[in-house]
Amino acid sequence: FHLALSYDEEVGCIGVRDMLADLADRRIRPAACIVGEPTMMGLVVAHKGRREMCCRVRGREAHSSRTDLGINAIEHGAHLIAQVQRLAGMEAGSGYRDPGFELPYTTLQCSMVAGGIAPNTVPGDCRFNVE
Repeated sequence: FHLALSYDEEVGCIGVRDMLADLADRRIRPAACIVGEPTMMGLVVAHKGRREMCCRVRGREAHSSRTDLGINAIEHGAHLIAQVQRLAGMEAGSGYRDPGFELPYTTLQCSMVAGGIAPNTVPGDCRFNVE
């Protein structure tokens, strides 16, 4: 019986990386795992997982008076973000259902967006997270 504790689960699962490395160093290979997390102090059978990626769109910077010389990375990123919204709607409407969850389908969202360097330039960079 092994007891392994983690930390900073809500901020990128920072502690679990150290914990897994330590288990590997000690050559501990558990056959099963029970994750204890206070979920309204009740027992749950399953928890939705998540996957996150960072998307970076590169354009070409230019002065805002010469937009013809630039490629606006934020505008192209916005098209991709809109596609994520469309995919989220498809999942909500007709995706796989698991009635064991309060929201029984896979969710997608863009959670953070950043780009550009100044108001008077065509932005050459746009970054956004998709969960």
